[in-house]
Amino acid sequence: MRKEAFKFDVLMIICLLVTIVIVIVSGVYSAIKPSGRINPGDPVKTLDYSDGWVTANGVKVRINEFSINESSLSVEKPLVLSKKIENVENGEMLFVQSRNLVINLYIEDEPIYITAESGKIADISGFDNYIFTDIPFSSNGKTLKMYIYKTEYSLGLSASRVLIGSGISIKNEIMRESVIPLFLGELFLFIGIGLILLGVFTRKKLQNYLSAIFYGVFLLFMSFTIVLDTAWAYFMVNNIVFLENVSRICLAACIPAFVAFIDTFYTVEHYYPLKILVVVSSLAVIVFYLLEALNIVPGASLSLVVQALLTLSGIVVSVEMFIFMMRLHWQNLPRKQIYYISAFIFIICTIIDIGMYYGWPSGSNNILLTCLGLLFLTVTTVIAMFEEVLEMIKLGIKAGQIGKIAFTDANTGIGNVAAFKAKFDDLEARKSSFKFIGIIQFDVNNLKVINDSKGHEAGDLLIKSAANIINQAFGFAGTCYRTGGDEFVAILTGDHAPIVCEEAIYKFNKLIDKFNADPERPFDLRIAHGVAYYQNDKTENMTLKEVHNLADERMYSNKKMLKARFARTPEEQIIR
Repeated sequence: MRKEAFKFDVLMIICLLVTIVIVIVSGVYSAIKPSGRINPGDPVKTLDYSDGWVTANGVKVRINEFSINESSLSVEKPLVLSKKIENVENGEMLFVQSRNLVINLYIEDEPIYITAESGKIADISGFDNYIFTDIPFSSNGKTLKMYIYKTEYSLGLSASRVLIGSGISIKNEIMRESVIPLFLGELFLFIGIGLILLGVFTRKKLQNYLSAIFYGVFLLFMSFTIVLDTAWAYFMVNNIVFLENVSRICLAACIPAFVAFIDTFYTVEHYYPLKILVVVSSLAVIVFYLLEALNIVPGASLSLVVQALLTLSGIVVSVEMFIFMMRLHWQNLPRKQIYYISAFIFIICTIIDIGMYYGWPSGSNNILLTCLGLLFLTVTTVIAMFEEVLEMIKLGIKAGQIGKIAFTDANTGIGNVAAFKAKFDDLEARKSSFKFIGIIQFDVNNLKVINDSKGHEAGDLLIKSAANIINQAFGFAGTCYRTGGDEFVAILTGDHAPIVCEEAIYKFNKLIDKFNADPERPFDLRIAHGVAYYQNDKTENMTLKEVHNLADERMYSNKKMLKARFARTPEEQIIR
């Protein structure tokens, strides 16, 4: 790797780390700050009630350490677990987190929370579920019963945990566990919007502008999917069905955006089966909500179809990437190897999370691995994007330098003939928008005489001295150009151009007198000049070429006057 590229990669990583730290701080604050005020007398403890539950057969179990046997459950036949309530104070609440289950809660035989009557599913989505309910103050010493029903749409089954305590303390404890997905969601949202804007505003400059837009859209939908999968989102919205439906829509939208990103960034030609699968997966979400809205098919059953299609799409994408990388044998890849590796790691992390969700539901941590894989992919992708931006900036600077050289006189450092012509043509096209355009033509006397008598080095010094004086006098208010061997032009524009020009001519004459007063001067400096103006309310019919010719005529008259006044030899009297 080149040293410059290495330095830029390190710089980008540092910038990303700083951004991550900022997002972590804001995410932690938003996640753990109390949702209400805690008075001195309020209970703030949280008790873990996940252990010590007893089945109807007298077997003690811990809620978050076993997966409920599906064969022992049905819609009609629940699993009943019981536990005696102790140390409950007034105003405390009960929190139960489960997955793919219907749970009804009773104290003795009095219901305190009914998810669905007799386990029948009406609005249960079949995925994560949260119960957050009050506990009667009179419950101390009584038995809390949990009726757990299997649904016909259930996949992996688990009741993750049971907590009892004040509402604020339970919320804070649950939300602390949402810190990582929350700050990653915020980070991906921030980067996604940035990449979309980068792609839109550089679409005519960056080769990978489409990749930036597609990956930005992908990150936006991923950020929503990640955030909506947290308990924090449930506490904010309090509608698990709505959250999971929106989450599925975002997840379905991620896949075509990701495939489009791979297609443009890695220049992969996708196989038709994958393209068809991606389209079907995305359309399945639309069909899912249409059928559910029309009450034709229960939503939970279709959600499993959508989930299966999305899972299959992810697996096919990973297989395709693996085949593509193996086919090229890691050689002559259009991208660095690290970019392929990062994409592959992200896909593998996603597949592992899916496998954990189905095979080990009580121990899975939502989509943590997916988030980490996506973070790695995002870092490498952003570095790749900004490497191209840096290269574009370098090329722009180089082009600007080349352009500056092309329009600069090498000997004097002021504008050359090409620069003058470009400026002249531009002013000709826009001259009606200026009240005055002043053109001052200059000609340096005796260049040939000095070249012949003192050498070309003295002649070059003559030209440089003349250019320096002209630029000092007229450069502050206009632009100066060398248009020939001993010819210069200055252009002034504006409402007060004649006044400014008179001040510049006064300064110009003073600088020449100062130069000629130096006893160490190598030669006398004489510069003829002539001035003409375009005025849009009086000379609007004149072209700038005619104005320039008039300035040239006046310069020629001034040149003859200088020759007659200061010529000391016959050679200096010749008008050149």
